[in-house]
Amino acid sequence: MIDFAGIFRMMIRSVLFTIAISVVIAFIFGRVSAQSTPAAVTNLAAVAGDEQVTLSWSNPNNASITKYQYRQSTNSGSNWSPDWTNITGSDKNTTSHTVESLTNDTVYTFEVRAVNATGNGAAVSVRATPVLPPLTVTWPEDIKGTKNSSLWTSLTSTPPQISVSGGRPSYTYEIAKDGAPDGLTIDSSRIDSSGTLTGTPTKSGTFTLTVKVTDKAKKTAAESFSMAVSLIGDFNGDGVVNLSDHSLFVAVYGLSKGDDGYNAEMDLNGDEIINIADFQIFVSHFPNADQFF
Repeated sequence: MIDFAGIFRMMIRSVLFTIAISVVIAFIFGRVSAQSTPAAVTNLAAVAGDEQVTLSWSNPNNASITKYQYRQSTNSGSNWSPDWTNITGSDKNTTSHTVESLTNDTVYTFEVRAVNATGNGAAVSVRATPVLPPLTVTWPEDIKGTKNSSLWTSLTSTPPQISVSGGRPSYTYEIAKDGAPDGLTIDSSRIDSSGTLTGTPTKSGTFTLTVKVTDKAKKTAAESFSMAVSLIGDFNGDGVVNLSDHSLFVAVYGLSKGDDGYNAEMDLNGDEIINIADFQIFVSHFPNADQFF
């Protein structure tokens, strides 16, 4: 005798099991499909530089983002080369990327998108033109204008440095010979020279100092300024340090501030007494100074 009741119960169990499996599968796939692709990046901006462009955007605070991609075009997006490229090391917290090895003076279109496990977010575009910044030369403020030559005694220890911006590092420097005071040099012996001024002018007067800077791209820039130099030890103001100045110095040697005949100009170290320390400074600016020793 056929057990129709048993068969019916088995059929019911089979239907219920199928329904249960369907519910589980629907729940799982429903959870997966609930994670949508990332939203488009916002506030995408581009800052152009020498053969490069830096892209930046706002942090979307989307924990599902696994990476960012970009692509570039030189014909307004008709062709992309390279096409979508992973930004190395990018993750949910990435907000910038610098694209290098570009061609200056070429208009580039860039697109950026976020990516997660579900797929790719919408792309956002921006344009930029990499360019070589103009080369400019600036003099340090502490050597502009009229100078007492005491400044130049410190050049070897704390030399002022010419400020250069723009162009393409590294820079080389050159002081124009015409108009510059003798005894002044600039660091220019190496491709990575620093542009620091050294030396001591050997003659007083007003000079036009011009520095020419050349960058790695062979671009040049020059800057000049007028400089008045008073020589240390030129007590009579005739433009040279000689025995006449030596005689004037000897006449006040040993005097202190407050003494009759004390001359602050000859107190070369400013300690309010004219002594051997001042004499050593004086002879260091005297031609053939070894005659005093």
